[in-house]
Amino acid sequence: MTNLPEPKWVKGLALPEQKTLNDEVLSKHEELIRVQKELAAAEVRLETYKRWYRLLYDDGQSLEEIIKEGLELLGAFVVKTSREKDDYRLKVRGFVDGVVEIKGTHNMKFSIGALRQLAGWMDEANASDHIAVKGVFIGNSARNDELSSRGKLFETNCEDYANIKDIVIVRSMDIFCLVILKQLDLLKVGVFWEELFACKGILDAGKYWKLLPGEFSAS
Repeated sequence: MTNLPEPKWVKGLALPEQKTLNDEVLSKHEELIRVQKELAAAEVRLETYKRWYRLLYDDGQSLEEIIKEGLELLGAFVVKTSREKDDYRLKVRGFVDGVVEIKGTHNMKFSIGALRQLAGWMDEANASDHIAVKGVFIGNSARNDELSSRGKLFETNCEDYANIKDIVIVRSMDIFCLVILKQLDLLKVGVFWEELFACKGILDAGKYWKLLPGEFSAS
């Protein structure tokens, strides 16, 4: 192997198998470029699909956005009515409007203040729009912890308050479960919405987690 550069005039020469090898190298380069493009596109699709994991750990506006997308996948119409007030209005055919409050925290549980804020938005909707509404609190507490170590979003006395105010409490991780079931065509969406709108207090999603095939279920 020489360290000297190949002179320009060598390019004018030819060897018996040189053209065949040149063609092979060119073909492999083209194939490599094609595979690299396909790989880049596949990686983008994978990262886009993995956005559903945000339901398990996200917070703030990003959590609001992915929950909105999840609810829409489940067949709801979700709209932002005000920047300063409730996070979303939830509309599902056959039910009253839902006033949705979404929050995330690294703490194990939320305080009752989160539910009181939602109750205030509900009262405002009653007064301004002259309609009955359903309160829907969707929370992601202990968001830095593994799923198996998480519990309820509120203490029992807070759940009693939710029951009085007609508020259903849902964990964002349960929305994750429902999204996967919907993608697997294992969810009776109409039955889920009936259960959600009928529920006062914590929504027990245990039966939905049991429907998940083992490879998709959290330990």
